[in-house]
Amino acid sequence: MAPTVVLLPDHIEIHVDGDDAIVVNDVSDLAEALRAVSKDHEVNGSWILSADSRTLLERMVAAMDAARAANFRSVTLAGGAL
Repeated sequence: MAPTVVLLPDHIEIHVDGDDAIVVNDVSDLAEALRAVSKDHEVNGSWILSADSRTLLERMVAAMDAARAANFRSVTLAGGAL
């Protein structure tokens, strides 16, 4: 199972297995939230990154770095926010 991380202008949503979205306010909180996801769900280190069209590349890279720190190493980029 691969969680979907949606980067929006004012927050980040993590969607997992049809559960309610986990919301974090900043990319600095993303690694901790993804660690919690891996404790509560069967994950395989893969994840999906979806970004709003206004998202800066630097924010996307920071999200990828945070995910890597939480042992989510294989990313799929999805076009457009959910």
